Order: sequence, then structure tokens, then C-alpha cells
Amino acid sequence: MSARLIFRNVSLILILFCVSSFGKYSGGTGEPNNPYRIATPNDLNSIGLEPNDWDKHFLMTADINMTGIVNDQFNVIGSETKPFRGVFDGNGFSISGFTYSNNTDYYVSLFGWVEDPNVEIRDLSIIDPNVSGRGYAGSLIGLMVYGKVINCGVTGGNVRGESRIGGLVGACYHGCIIIDCVVTNTKVEAEDCCAGGLVGFSVEGIINNCVSNCDINGDTEVGGLAGEVMDYSIIKQCMASGTVTGQTSVGGLVGKNGYWGLITESHAQSDVQGTNVVGGLVGYNVSDINKSWSSGSVVAGWICGGISGYNIYGGNIENCYSSCSVQGSSAVGGLVGDVYGADVIECYSSGIVSGESQVGGFIGTNGWSELSGFWNLTLNPDVNGIGSDTDPNVIGLPTAQMQKRGTFADAGWDMIDVWDIGENQTYPFLRTHLPSDINKDGETNLYDLAILALNWLAE
Repeated sequence: MSARLIFRNVSLILILFCVSSFGKYSGGTGEPNNPYRIATPNDLNSIGLEPNDWDKHFLMTADINMTGIVNDQFNVIGSETKPFRGVFDGNGFSISGFTYSNNTDYYVSLFGWVEDPNVEIRDLSIIDPNVSGRGYAGSLIGLMVYGKVINCGVTGGNVRGESRIGGLVGACYHGCIIIDCVVTNTKVEAEDCCAGGLVGFSVEGIINNCVSNCDINGDTEVGGLAGEVMDYSIIKQCMASGTVTGQTSVGGLVGKNGYWGLITESHAQSDVQGTNVVGGLVGYNVSDINKSWSSGSVVAGWICGGISGYNIYGGNIENCYSSCSVQGSSAVGGLVGDVYGADVIECYSSGIVSGESQVGGFIGTNGWSELSGFWNLTLNPDVNGIGSDTDPNVIGLPTAQMQKRGTFADAGWDMIDVWDIGENQTYPFLRTHLPSDINKDGETNLYDLAILALNWLAE
């Protein structure tokens, strides 16, 4: 055999080896120690054409601009018949210009249907998405069952649909966990129910340390962070701001919190407007008072494993506050519009509340619930703490008293580990804020420096 022929055969073998090793996406094999590399719009769009890869590992290696792929040209990753079950690591990179519009389809998003306890989508930013679907629509995930979303964000853009519409995730089911995620300057709209800046609808989900600063509009179950949460769902250390507008069950943080859900160490500072059942933190907070928490439930292990140290029962709200302006017609509350069979403990509201009937500085209407908290009497001198009712544990105080540590310490609030206050300067704030965030808006910036300068020499 001639040297030329040997060289040609060796070259052919090398070419075939390279094609087989690096021919799919921008490299990798999809294994945990050698994930598929995703570096181009074509790489990302090709995942949706490869259902056999939907249980593999992916790693982004560059920012991706999807503006050239619009509407149904994008191949959604994961479906009801074959969900995405793998790991997608954004690696700190971003996907911008993602556009998909199909108003007859459900599960419209980058990832349509995600389902597996071991799924992770993490460290990814989505910039200026434009998503429109019939239901279960979000910029990142349409429907997530189990699994985790960690450190993901959305900036700008629009997400629209009929129901279960979220800025990040349309719906979160059965132990799915969303941690350290932020959605900002995104418009979320639902023609019917369940619109939220982060999540439209959650059943047995955990949302921890997340922030939403969005414009939300819907009909029923409309919230700054989540539209509706229920059945053992937990929201912990979350914040929402922006504008929230709807008809019924409208809240600055959550539209409706139902049946064994827990909201703790969270707050809202939104502009909230609705018609009936409107609250600064939660619109409608309800529990089935004939049922109780069962440690043997299907998801008890998920929830206790996700966030420990909490007695979860009855759709409770604990250690939360609202500084929202709240407007509505009936059942309007500074903290909650309507609460039934669920406890609201150690909370306060410090915004202006206005409405026509059943208007309360703290709660609009209450039934079969234990309440304790404070509301700003200076801003709301013409209303009761609870609509047309009173409760000795719901106390209206002038602004000056609501800015004193002793007011809350004397009421038994934990002012060491849970709450803090700037004496005579701020209302209580949760210790989830950085000390440098003086005005407690979720950011450390020049506004905080200005407050520091103004008070530098004050006693």
C-alpha cells in the first residue's frame, strides 16, 4: 500500500472520529462530565428536534441571540408525551430575543413540559422574551413537575395567554422548586386566571428567595409574584413590586393562597388595583378548616426537605408585610383582601387603602381565622383594621409608633433573627435584606447612600 493511500485512510478515520465526537450541537456527548455544548441559536433550536436528548446534560458556552428565529420556527423543548428530564446549565450566559406565539397551544416556552425529580435548569438569563400561548406559558418553562430552577432571571419582554401565565414559569407542580430567581420589567398578562410575575400557578411547589418587579394584568388570581398557590405550596423570603391589576383575588405578592399553603418572611411594595377581594400582600387567603396538615401526604417529604422548621397548615401567612397602595371596590385590605380559615400572624401593612365596602387597614374581611398584626392609622384614619369588624390583636398605630422597635418587641415579634428596624426612620424590615439596603427596596444603590448622608450626624 502506498504512503499516499495510507495517509488518505488515516485522514478519513480522523475526520469520521471528529464528526462522531463533535457533530451534534457545538460539542460534548450529553453525559454529566461532558455535557452538550450550546453556543449558537441553531444549537438551542436543535434540542427541540432531538427528543432522545431530553434526558441529557447541556451547557451554554456563549450568549445566544434568538431574534432570527420567530414564532413556530422555534422547536419547544419537552412535551406532555415526552418531558424534558435533563440538566440545562446556562453557565451565566443569556438567551435574548426569544419569540414564540401560538395562541392555540398550551405549554408555550423555551421548555414546554419539564418533569423529573432530578431536572435542573440553572444560571440562565432571558432577555426581552416575547411569548404568547393559550395556557401554561412562561419565558423559561410552561409546566414544571418536580425538579429545580435555580438562579435564573428574566429582564424585559412580554408573556401573555389565557390562564396560568408566569414571567418565568407558567405552572409549578408537585414539589418543583424555584430558588434565587428574579424577573424584572416584564409584562405578564392573562385573559382569565392565574397571572404572576414569577409563576402563574403553583400546586405543592416551593418558591424561595425570589424577586419580581413586573406589570401584571389579569382577571382572577392575579399576583405580583404568583397568581395562585395552593396545596402545601411554600413562598419564603420573596418580594414583589411593580403594578398588579385585576378583577377578583388580586394581591401585591399572591392573588390567591389556598389550602395548606404557607407564605413567610416575604413582602410586597406594589401598586395594587382590583374590584373584589384585593390585598396588599394577598388577595384571597383561604383554607379548608375541616382539614389539617398530614405528614404522610404525598408531598410532605418534599416540603419538609425543602424548607425546615415551619409548621405548615391552613394557608397561613407569617412574618410578612405590605407597603402597597391598594384600591378596590369590596373586600379590600392593606395586607389581605379576604381571609377565611387561615391564620395571619405577626404581619403589618403600611400603605394607603381605599374602597367602597369591607375596607380594612389590615384585612378586608375575616372568617374563622386567627389574626395578629399592625396597620398604619395615620395613612388610613377612616377605616377599621378589619373591614366593618374589629379584633384586639389587629392594632392601628400612627406612623411614629410603627417605626419604633419597642412596638413590635413588646408584641413578641422576633427582632433579633427575623425582623430589624431603623429606629424612628423605617418600618420593620425582614433580615433577608442586606444591611446596606437602607430603604429596603431590594437593591443597594445611590438612594441608600443618600439616606445615609442625610442621617449621618443625626442622633
